[in-house]
This record gives sequence, C-alpha cells and structure tokens, in this order.
Amino acid sequence: MTSPKMVTRESSSQYRIVDLRVTGLVVSETCLGIGKQTNGHSHRNEEIYYIVSGQGMLRRDTESTVLISRSIIIIKPDEYHQVINTGEKELIFLTIWKEEK
Repeated sequence: MTSPKMVTRESSSQYRIVDLRVTGLVVSETCLGIGKQTNGHSHRNEEIYYIVSGQGMLRRDTESTVLISRSIIIIKPDEYHQVINTGEKELIFLTIWKEEK
C-alpha cells in the first residue's frame, strides 16, 4: 500500500495550498494571510470547507457567510465562491472534494 502524497499546489504572498490525495478524494489545506483573499472561482464538483482556525468571510453566488473556527460549509457544484480573511491572524481551512476523472 502506498502512502498518500502531500503536494504544495500553490504558494504566494497571499496564501499557501497543500493537497493530500487519497483514493478518489482530495483534502486541501489553505493558509490565508491576514487581509488576503482567494481567487473567486467555481467547480463542477461539490466541496466541503472546514475552518480549522481564524476568521473570515465566504462570498458565494447569492450570499456571504461568516467563517469561524470549526465551521463546516458545503459549496454546491458550479457555485461561485471566494474566501476572505477578515481576522487578525492567518485563516486556515480544509477543503475536501471528489477528484474529477
């Protein structure tokens, strides 16, 4: 059995994203700097966000949601979303989704 591989997918002055790929799923950790935001985007697949620590705001197609530690958010397929760090420390969250074939 092979161990899952962690890969740094993106790293910049705004944020760092590390992916862990397991059979059919991707678990991604994002560390978002103070006052920074992710690029707004959408996907064909559903995602689950789990807020590990920090505070922020999730912008979606039709609403905005306050993010705090231990929040769990479901992003629907094709739903535009963007995360903004509104807190005074780094915002760390996990994103889980089914890998597209």
